[in-house]
Parts: sequence; structure tokens; C-alpha cells
Amino acid sequence: MRFSEAVKKGLFQEKIFIGQFFEGAKEEDLFIVVREPTALEVLQLSKNETRIEGYKKLLPEIIIEHNFTEDDDKTFIDDERLVNDLLYKSGALFLFMISKLSVIHPLTVRSKGK
Repeated sequence: MRFSEAVKKGLFQEKIFIGQFFEGAKEEDLFIVVREPTALEVLQLSKNETRIEGYKKLLPEIIIEHNFTEDDDKTFIDDERLVNDLLYKSGALFLFMISKLSVIHPLTVRSKGK
């Protein structure tokens, strides 16, 4: 196996649909794609005072795609703003993201061919 192929297949991404948290939106209307945390990020997560604070710091680093735009509908907002101004201000949504991230198991995801 080529190294570039191994790296690509060895890392995973998860698309998390969150439209159900917004009035008038369907679950599939809004999403955030996160990548697998690195070993260092996982270690840092376990060193934080609380898991909540750890995830707050980790989320902007692992978000690789989303479909939230500025009011002009053309510019995507930056990941840190998405976490701080939206995810972290909604307790239900933030806990939903944490629960999704907590159960992502690389072997399970990879076995599905993702």
C-alpha cells in the first residue's frame, strides 16, 4: 500500500447532522464534518480540567467542513466562531456534539469502508 493511501484510509471523518436543533430546519439541512483527533489532541483532551473545556478547545481544531454562512450567504464562518458563538451557547447542541464525538470509534467507522 502506498503511504499516501494509508494515511488517507487510516484517518476518518464523521459528518454530523444538526439541523434538528434549529427551528424550521430538517436534520439533514445543517451539518458539521469533523476529522479524527490526533494522538496529541486525545492526550490533551484527557489533561483538561473538565471534558467540556477539553471539547471546547478541541472542536475548532477538528472541524473540517460545515455549511454555516455569514448573513451574505457567500462567506462561511470560521470554525472557532462556529464553536464559540453557536455550539457552546446551546447546551443541547454542544452536548449532542460531545456525545457524537465520544462514541466515534475508528475501527467501527473504518469497517464500514469510510
